[in-house]
Amino acid sequence: MSARRSREDWEKLFDVFEKSGQSAKEFCRSRRIRPDTFKWWRWRLARPADAAMSAIELVPVDVKAPAHALVQGPALVVTVAGVALAIPVGADIEYVTTLVARLRDVC
Repeated sequence: MSARRSREDWEKLFDVFEKSGQSAKEFCRSRRIRPDTFKWWRWRLARPADAAMSAIELVPVDVKAPAHALVQGPALVVTVAGVALAIPVGADIEYVTTLVARLRDVC
């Protein structure tokens, strides 16, 4: 197993790749790099360093659902980005659509 490369190592490696004239497949094969790892780092380095963290601001909130809001009876369970939502049958579809879209954007 080879040692893990740092972000700086990958940046240098991509400089070498760009000057090599090789295809990504050839470059990976010649250096025994997994193509999926190569693609992920290429994508990662194309993003600003702190783009993911700077776009998210966490704010603590207290959530108190009224008793009638608890799911009692049939429900559709939707999982978005690892969050399971139990949607009661008959729920407002516009609300559910907005909620799922927001979760997908944030997570």
